[in-house]
Formats: sequence, structure tokens, C-alpha cells
Amino acid sequence: MLRVSTCKSSNDYYSIYDCSSWHSWCFTKYSSTLLFNFLAGKECEVFAALFDIDLKATDDDQGDQTEKTKVVIPDLSVICDKTKLSENKYVGSPELIIEIISPSNQAHDLVKKLNLYMQCGVKEYWIVNPLLNTVQIYVLYEEGQYHQVEV
Repeated sequence: MLRVSTCKSSNDYYSIYDCSSWHSWCFTKYSSTLLFNFLAGKECEVFAALFDIDLKATDDDQGDQTEKTKVVIPDLSVICDKTKLSENKYVGSPELIIEIISPSNQAHDLVKKLNLYMQCGVKEYWIVNPLLNTVQIYVLYEEGQYHQVEV
């Protein structure tokens, strides 16, 4: 299993790219169909891992409500607002982030990233489990909370 991880500091990076689960996900009929349906009629681009996303998050752990940048490298991200796109990163919240979980990062994707993406306004967050052949889809509602939707 190949594992690539880049870490600027322990608080800034939230992603590990796990190639064994990436290959399991990549072109399954079910997951590809979901993604193609999501993209239908939209002028969006899909970016694979090792492309930085700079999310703006309010750090209320300290009670100071200070806005901080959290750098993440999702397995896949769908970007529709190209005004915040540069050659090597995107600044803002993508339309969709997809993470592929493996046994070693399951809790991280199901809890920590879910809460971070919700707090930063990512409109949809998909968690793909290639071992169970499932996709959990979370949609951000107006009140700022994710709701899981059936697929």
C-alpha cells in the first residue's frame, strides 16, 4: 500500500491519500454514475488528490471566533466557481468533496473532516467506502448543518 502524506504543521493538514482505496473507488459503475449525475448540466471541474484546497474556518476552540485557513487535500473535489482557482490550489469551499475511506482513516473522515467541511461551507461531502461498496452523501442545509441523504 502506497501512502503519501504532506504536513505543513500538525494543525493545518487534514488529509492522507491512500492509493489502495483510490484504485478501488476510481471507476466503479455505482460511484462513477453518482458523480456524472452530480456534474450533469454544471460547468465544474473535478480535481484529484494532491491539489490543495484552502478552506476558511472559524476557530472557536479558543472562543475567539478567529477565521483561519485550513489546508486540505481531498481525494476528489468538484469546483464550479473558477474565480477562486489558481494553478496549484483553490481558495474557498468546493461544491463537492469526496473522500475514500480505508480502515486506517475511517474515523478521521467520518468525524473530523465531516465537521470541518460542514463548518467551512462545503455544500456536499461524499464518503466512499470501497470495502462495503457504499457512498454516504451529506448535503449542507441552510441552517449550516449536514443532512445525510439516501442514494
